[in-house]
Amino acid sequence: MKPLSSEELADLTTPRLLAYRKKLLALESSAELSDLGDAEIAKLAPGYVYFKETPEWADLNANLAALLGDREHIDL
Repeated sequence: MKPLSSEELADLTTPRLLAYRKKLLALESSAELSDLGDAEIAKLAPGYVYFKETPEWADLNANLAALLGDREHIDL
């Protein structure tokens, strides 16, 4: 998943933020628990977030939570 900056996230509409969060939460917990082999993990493109155990995932999740906390509430 491509990580978005705080500015890029702020420019998204609330439904788009919710969709991005859904994809972020759907990532696998860790490389160790993934069904990917070591060779496949080594081939993953740098600069993307693949697992929840990473600091990048935690930063994105915190940024999303902060932005969504300031947004209007919508009925799904």
